[in-house]
Amino acid sequence: MMTSKMLPKAATAVAILGVATGVAAQTQFNVNATVQNSLTVTNEADMNLGTLFAVSADADDYKWVTLQPNGNYGTVYGSSDLVLLTLGGQSAARGSVAVGNTTPVSITLPDAVFAAADLQTATNGGTNGTAFSTAQAAANAVEVRVADPAVARFFLGNFRAGSVVSGASGTNCGATNTCTITPAFGATSISFGIGATLMTDVSGTRTAYEEAAYSGSFEVEASY
Repeated sequence: MMTSKMLPKAATAVAILGVATGVAAQTQFNVNATVQNSLTVTNEADMNLGTLFAVSADADDYKWVTLQPNGNYGTVYGSSDLVLLTLGGQSAARGSVAVGNTTPVSITLPDAVFAAADLQTATNGGTNGTAFSTAQAAANAVEVRVADPAVARFFLGNFRAGSVVSGASGTNCGATNTCTITPAFGATSISFGIGATLMTDVSGTRTAYEEAAYSGSFEVEASY
């Protein structure tokens, strides 16, 4: 008699052991930067001294007047026997600087200095042309003149920046040729007016003014 036996089936499920590892890739990125060591000052408007009435004078006589950064003239001071009148049409120079944040910007104007002692002498009606002639030559004063070297010229000194838009001016703006401006939050540029003190010629040899168009120029620098 034949007998039969049931044999168990082999297991068909296989356990997967371990954890799958991640796949890595590398990509190279380049780095670029532009370094800027100075800012660009844009000339929004040139300085216009307007129409001035000036006559001949002795070498020891001089007058002066200040054009404010907002374009207004102050009082004319100086020797009583020299005539200098401001007849209107003047405007201060105006510049602007592009900015990207509220970092203060330093505006540097010409460093020509008219000594306070000389200005005070003229304010009181005295004359001090000899001393001021030396000051004009030594202080790098900006000349406003015609082509003829024999014709009297005007000198500009005590440059000041002010009348700021889109920023706050520092306390040095009205006192020195350097003006610190802090841009307003969100401003993309700041602008400012530029004034100066105008002095008549006291060279001793150029005492006559011509009826003509006078011109000159000066530079302005901005930096962080």
